[in-house]
Amino acid sequence: MKSRRDTGKNSSTDLMHYLVTNCQYKSGRNLSDKEVAHIMIAMLMAGQHTSSTTSAWALLYLAQTPDLFNQLRQEQIKILGSLDVPLTYDSIKQLSLHDNVVRETLRLRPPILHIIRKVVRDMPIPGSNYVIPKDAYIQCVPALSARSNDYFDNAEDFNPYRWNDFDLQNKERDDDLIDYGFGALHSTSAKSPFLPFGRHRCIGEPFAYLQIKTIIATLVRIFDLELLNNKFPDCDFTTMMVQPKNPMVKYTRVDY
Repeated sequence: MKSRRDTGKNSSTDLMHYLVTNCQYKSGRNLSDKEVAHIMIAMLMAGQHTSSTTSAWALLYLAQTPDLFNQLRQEQIKILGSLDVPLTYDSIKQLSLHDNVVRETLRLRPPILHIIRKVVRDMPIPGSNYVIPKDAYIQCVPALSARSNDYFDNAEDFNPYRWNDFDLQNKERDDDLIDYGFGALHSTSAKSPFLPFGRHRCIGEPFAYLQIKTIIATLVRIFDLELLNNKFPDCDFTTMMVQPKNPMVKYTRVDY
C-alpha cells in the first residue's frame, strides 16, 4: 500500500491502488490501511470462493440428476438455436432453467453458512419480553428458512423447477427491483425465505449468476457428469465457505 501511494499515479484497474489513493468516506476521511486490507479480503473472498464453491455444488447436483444435463442442453438449443452458438451476455440471461439450477444450488448449499451483525442499539423482539442488548452479536442462517417445508415442498430435494411456481406465488423476482447501475437488485428482500445474498442482496448477485451460469452452460455442452460410486459428498464445515468434502465425479466427453 505504501508503494502504491508513493508512485503518485492514478490507476482505475489496480483495486488496491484505487482504494489507498482515491477512496474517501462522505466525511472526507481517507480509508485506513486496515480498512483497505479488510475490503481487499472481502473482495477476494466474495468474488472468488463463493462462486467456485457454488459452481462445484451445482455440478455435483447435476451429476446426481443426469437427466438435467439433457434438459439444459435442450434449453440452449431452443433459445440459441444450437450448442455451437457462442454464449453471450444477452443469451445467457434468457436461460431460465440454468438460472434456476443456480438458485436451487444456493438454496441447499449457500456458500456463506451464517451472516453475523452487531446490534447498534437495544432491540426488542416483537411479541416477546426479550431484548437483544446493544453491542451484542446476532446471526442469520439462510439455510434454515431455505430448507423449511413451510416455504418449499420437499425442501431437502434438489428441484430447480420449484422456482417456476415460487416466482408466480411470491413475485420475489420482480416486485421490488431497483437498479443502482450494476443490474437490477431487490431493495427489500427480508420477507423472502431465500437469502443467500443477504437481506440487501449483495451488489455482486447479478454477476455471480452470470458467472456460474456461464460455467454450467459451457460444461454441459462438453461433458456428461456422474457421481463416482453414486456418492454425493458431505459438507466440509472446516472451510470458510462450505465446500464439498472429497468430491469425486466421472467426466464423459459428449459427441454430437
